Amino acid sequence: MKKDKKPSKPWWAGYFYISLVVSISVVLVIVSMLGFLPWGECSVKWPFWIVGTLFMILAIWLLYASYFSGPEEIKEIKHELITDGVWASVRNPIYSAVMFFSTGVLLLCSNYFLIIPFFLFWIIETLTVANTEEKYLIGEYGDEYLEYKKMVNRCIPWFPKKKLKLINITKREKKKILKERLYAESLDERESEEDLKKSIKRGDVEREERDLENIEHDKEREEETQEEIESEK
Repeated sequence: MKKDKKPSKPWWAGYFYISLVVSISVVLVIVSMLGFLPWGECSVKWPFWIVGTLFMILAIWLLYASYFSGPEEIKEIKHELITDGVWASVRNPIYSAVMFFSTGVLLLCSNYFLIIPFFLFWIIETLTVANTEEKYLIGEYGDEYLEYKKMVNRCIPWFPKKKLKLINITKREKKKILKERLYAESLDERESEEDLKKSIKRGDVEREERDLENIEHDKEREEETQEEIESEK
């Protein structure tokens, strides 16, 4: 009986989502600037500008928090589901950052029709993530991810529904893991250096033994040659 294979990591999902959302946003901005959406234009622009700017600031924070929440090698070493930092507020911060930034740019156009794409982006993110990365994470982490999924929103950053009970990596643990890794690497280097020295030493000994054998052999030949000469005399 064959075991069910875990789904492979959907590396293409992020590129697909970002390309689609950005393309839609660019087209809508161009359409609005060319005056093809006159019915939705609003004379009072400042509310759109404020909300749009706030959305863009939120997007920048999500991106910053995603990339600088901790060393990537820690995640690889521990191989644990990360639920602290920005991931305690939203499960897919990078996807959400793209959604909020694109919506913020559209809101700067001050058009009522350009509020609708926010919900479109939300639907696209939900469908993309639910059918790709979430399946992979469920296969990778099982019940741990399902529990995390219940507590943290997929798209909209918000406070966790209840305190996360999952084990997170503290800064002290991160430093400890890095020290252990560096120590292990230094041990490997030392062992490889010692092995190299041993092999060199072993090679030198073998070379000396061969040289001694050659010298003894040469001496024997000289003695045989000398005996032959004396016998001929």
